Amino acid sequence: MAITFYTIEGSASWADVYDDNINALDSIEVRDMDDTDFNYLTITDGVLLQWEDTSSKWVDVDPWVGYSTTTTTTTSTTTTTTISTTTSTSTSTSTTTSTTFTGSTTTTTTTTSTTFTGSTTSTTSTTSTTSTPTTTTTTTSTTSTSTTTTTSSTTTTVTLPLSDYRFNDSDKDSDITLSNDDKTATHTGAAPGQAAVRSVSSCNYGKVYYEMHIDQRTTDNFTIGWMDSSHTLADRVGADGTNVGVGFWTSGRIYYDGTFATVTGIANTDDYVQVAVDFSTGDVWFGINDTWLGSGSPNPATGTDPTYTESEFTSGDYYPAVALYDQSPAHICTIRTASSEMEGTIPSGFVCLDSYTGATTTTTTTTSTTTTTTTTTSTTTTTTTAAPETFAWDPSKTSSSIDLSRQNRRATCNTATTTASTISEWDKSSGKWYWEIYVVDHTSYYQSYGICDQDTGTNFNSSSRSGLNESWAIMDQASNLREYHDGAYTAMTESPIANGDILMYALDLDNNRYYFGVNGTWLDSGDPVAGTGYIREDATIDNVIAACLSPRWSGDIFDCRFNSGEQTYSPPSGYSAVGTGEISTTTTTTV
Repeated sequence: MAITFYTIEGSASWADVYDDNINALDSIEVRDMDDTDFNYLTITDGVLLQWEDTSSKWVDVDPWVGYSTTTTTTTSTTTTTTISTTTSTSTSTSTTTSTTFTGSTTTTTTTTSTTFTGSTTSTTSTTSTTSTPTTTTTTTSTTSTSTTTTTSSTTTTVTLPLSDYRFNDSDKDSDITLSNDDKTATHTGAAPGQAAVRSVSSCNYGKVYYEMHIDQRTTDNFTIGWMDSSHTLADRVGADGTNVGVGFWTSGRIYYDGTFATVTGIANTDDYVQVAVDFSTGDVWFGINDTWLGSGSPNPATGTDPTYTESEFTSGDYYPAVALYDQSPAHICTIRTASSEMEGTIPSGFVCLDSYTGATTTTTTTTSTTTTTTTTTSTTTTTTTAAPETFAWDPSKTSSSIDLSRQNRRATCNTATTTASTISEWDKSSGKWYWEIYVVDHTSYYQSYGICDQDTGTNFNSSSRSGLNESWAIMDQASNLREYHDGAYTAMTESPIANGDILMYALDLDNNRYYFGVNGTWLDSGDPVAGTGYIREDATIDNVIAACLSPRWSGDIFDCRFNSGEQTYSPPSGYSAVGTGEISTTTTTTV
C-alpha cells in the first residue's frame, strides 16, 4: 500500500502519517500543494526511511524530533529477591507498566522479567514521572514450547525522615523563653499576658500523641493543643477566630474557632496533659493524668467520644503548641515527644511525635508457570484520568458584604444586609450532584441557602438574595424553616438551623428537582434515589444552575464543602460530589 501526503510549502509532519499508517504502508510521497517538489519515503521492517539525494541512500526519519521526558528515580529502596529456576529451552518476556495519577503528578512503575535457556534474570525498577494526567498501560506476553516455573518476591520500604517537635525559637511570642534543649517554655514577660509558641515541625496525617508536663502553674491558666502556622501567638490556642486551632484550657475549657466550650477537668502543677489527634477524622482527645476528658466514654484507642472534632484537621499542616499567661510566678511547661518520656498510656494505634514517620512497605509476589505450548497473547489497556476538580465560592460573584477566606471555602458576613450573596465557582446544566454547607456560626435568623440560575440573561447575582430573582432556597426563621422562591415562601415543620449543622443538597437536573437535608436526614422524608420527597420540582430548574448562599447578620460564617474529600456524608446513589474528576477506560484484547 502507498499514499501521497500533500503539505503546504513542502513542510510535512511525518508524525501525523507515521502513527496511524506505519504498519499498513509500503511507501509515502510527501508533495507541495503545487505538486512540484516532493520527498519520497519508504517503509522497511516497520521503519520510516527517506531518500537523500546528496548521499544517494535511504536514511532513517525520526517523526518525534523535539520530544522530551523528565524522569525522577526514587531512592531509599531496600530490595530482596528470591529466584528458583528449572533449566529448559525457552524464552519468555513480560512487561507490565502501571500508572497512578494524583493531583498533577503521574507515578509509573515498570517491572521486566526475562527467562533464558538454563538461567533466569530478574530486574525491578521504579520510576516517578511528572506528566499530564493521561496515561496508557500496555501488557504484552509471548510464550513458546517451555516448562518453567519462576517465583520471585520483592519488598520495597520507603521511610520519610524524622521531624523535630521541640519548641521553635523562631516561632514564638517575645514573652516566651526556651530552655532544656528547647523543650521547656517559660513566660518571662514584664506583665501577665497570653504568649504562645509552636513546635518546629508540623503534622498532617495519621494518629499522633504527645504530652505536656505542667512544671509550674498559678491560679491563672494556659492552653495546650494544636494550631496552624497563621494562628496568632498573642492569644490562647484556639482563640483565634480567623485561623485554625484547638486547645485545652487548664481550668476546664476547650477553645476552638475563637470560642470555647466547658469540659470537666483541671490541670495543676506536676500534672501532665495528654493530647491525641486522628487527622483522618479531625477527632481530638484531651486527658489529664491518664483520664480522658469529655462526655460519654472518650477513648482515642477505640475512636469514641472525642473531646472535640475539628473538620479542618483533615487537611493542612498543624503544630503542637502552648500559650502561657502568668510571669510572676511564671507559667512553665515541658513538651514530651518520645515514648520513653511519657507518663500516661499511649493510646493503641497512635504514635508519639518522635516516632512520627511516613514509613510504607509494599510486597509484591509474582509466580508464573508456562507449559509446552505455542501461544501469543497481546493485551492493551488504555486509561484516561482527568485531573480532580476542586471548587469553592467564586470571589468574582461575591458581594462586598461577604469576606472569603480559607481558599475561598469560608464565607463571613461583615455587615448586616438583605442584599448580599456568594455564588459557587461551579455550575451545572445536567446530571445529579451533591454538596454540603457547614454552619460555623450564624446570628439570629433569616439566612437563606439554595441554588440559582446562572444562564445568560438571568437576574441573580451577588446583590440578590437567595429565594429571589430566579433562585430557590431554604430560609431560616425563628420557629421553623421556609421554602423560598421568587419572593414567596411556604412554611415547613422542621426546626431552625443551629451552629455546627451540616446542610445537604441533592440537585437532580435530569428531572428538575432539588432536595435539602440536615445532619444526614433529608427534609420532607426526601429520597433522592427514589425521586420522592423533593423540596421543589420546577421546569425552570433546567438551565445553568449553581449553589448560592445569603447571610443576614455580621458574623455569620459558613463553609462550603463542594469537594468529595471535605464532605461528611456520602452522595446518594446515582449522585456525584461536584468536586470530583471523571474516569473513562478502554480495553482491547487480541489473541
